[in-house]
Amino acid sequence: MAKPSLKRLEGAITRNLAALGHTVSGFSSASGGVLRDNDMYEVYAFTLLLRAAEEQGLSVGLVNLRSSRTGPGLEARFRASPGDLHAGPGCTFGVVTPLPPLWKYLARGAPLDLSTYVREFIPTLWPSWPLLAEVHTGVKVMGHSGVAHEADLLVLPTWEAQAARIRKRAPRYWRVHLVGECKFYADKLGLPLGRAFVGLASEIRRGDLVLLTNSARTDSIGALVATRPRLAYIDSLTPTKPAEKMFKQIAGKVWARL
Repeated sequence: MAKPSLKRLEGAITRNLAALGHTVSGFSSASGGVLRDNDMYEVYAFTLLLRAAEEQGLSVGLVNLRSSRTGPGLEARFRASPGDLHAGPGCTFGVVTPLPPLWKYLARGAPLDLSTYVREFIPTLWPSWPLLAEVHTGVKVMGHSGVAHEADLLVLPTWEAQAARIRKRAPRYWRVHLVGECKFYADKLGLPLGRAFVGLASEIRRGDLVLLTNSARTDSIGALVATRPRLAYIDSLTPTKPAEKMFKQIAGKVWARL
């Protein structure tokens, strides 16, 4: 299966965020550079995670803790290489809350938006602040061995994310809800990538793990994953394709458990 173009990915991301009530003025790396197509693929999957949360009746916001910008038109910045959650220089991430429709209205922009509340009040109100979870791209998670592993997508409790910021450490594997591996390839994934994914599960021993790719299915990887209940493998995940629904169903089950 051919890789979708950067323009097509950006269009899908913009539509997904618009469906959540967010207008983004542009996309860039954490340092202000250009995001590559594989980075944008992670952002695309990130927006699907947020869409799945809203479909479960949750309120979703976009946050940039080090930005003074609030309301519509946030410039979204995402990591272009693995990084520490506590050290992201203005990286954009998602926050999910069970609060009622009034909060959802505030989360969708002017005059008050969710980023204002998170930036100003989480440090004083945590851990009682009623945010369920945060969704990040390209951050490290501490595995069972004590080695940090990159998570292309990460869903974790807000209190664990805040503890990681305060203590300047990676989130701990036993606290995560979902880890996603995103593979943006022109050809089918090779079996070694499937083995590496299964190996990651031995390090991230809690939560769900999902392998996402735009490429066609590799049957041997499917067979490896099928016998492991916490693991999922979704191939052919591109904008407007049926695999989007499959991924949102898996993510929806994670959100429903919260």
